[in-house]
Amino acid sequence: MEPGWSIIVTIAVFVLLAIGISGSVFIYNRRISESEKRFYRLFDNVFDALIHFNPEWQIINVNESACKLLGYSKKEFSRLKIGALIPKREWKQLRTEFEKTLKSGLDFVGETHLRCKKNDVIRVDIAATKIIMSGAEYILASVRDIGQRRIVEETLREKNIALKELLTHIEEEKLNIKKEVAKTIDQVLIPTVDKIVEEDGAVNRAYFDSLKKTLKELSASTGGAPHFYSKLTPREVQICNLIKSGVTSKEIAEALHLSIETVLKHRNTIRKKLNISNTEVTLANFLAESD
Repeated sequence: MEPGWSIIVTIAVFVLLAIGISGSVFIYNRRISESEKRFYRLFDNVFDALIHFNPEWQIINVNESACKLLGYSKKEFSRLKIGALIPKREWKQLRTEFEKTLKSGLDFVGETHLRCKKNDVIRVDIAATKIIMSGAEYILASVRDIGQRRIVEETLREKNIALKELLTHIEEEKLNIKKEVAKTIDQVLIPTVDKIVEEDGAVNRAYFDSLKKTLKELSASTGGAPHFYSKLTPREVQICNLIKSGVTSKEIAEALHLSIETVLKHRNTIRKKLNISNTEVTLANFLAESD
């Protein structure tokens, strides 16, 4: 091969290699770009507030939850450093924790205060993790308002107390009913049974009618007026009593330490046993009308 052709072939090989490398880089960058787009789509739809910032503490991006929580727009966030949101007395320690996360890759979890746009200060749980995008290191911080969490916890606590009081009241009512039943048996039924048959073997009609009336009253006083209760198990009767008291399925599950699915299954079984086929009739209304 002549020297001129060798140079041309060599150049052609380098050109092909350059084209191949450029194509690979283009494909790689395209994939990276698509991955980052997917990341930010997920980023925006996360319930917790997310703040994405670099090692110089400049905020790169936030999601909609962060905007709602702190009151800044995304554009306003982009002009801030993360330290501007944190009181000075806490920023020094928190910055040290962020630096450790960047250096070691270990996540940080703790509590801090954040300053809102209107200068309100809220206490939050914060979890920070190191992420790498396009070869650069960043921190992604997840933030949740402790105040809101505590409001929810307090509401649940109050509901649990109310449910326990309701269950205690139901147990007391059951005990009172048992006492009344025992009293009726001792003072009315037994004496009546003793006198119902005359010495000649004939049935005393007056005592017989009294016995029948007392038995009906006893049945009614123990919840026997709606005779369908006899079809139910003790657990189903317990759930019926709670439903009649206005307790929701979720609250019943919490009070009886059952799953919500188990409570719903009990409700369906109760409807079948009571022959409630009309879907417009609620179990609560049926039970209330049957009292």
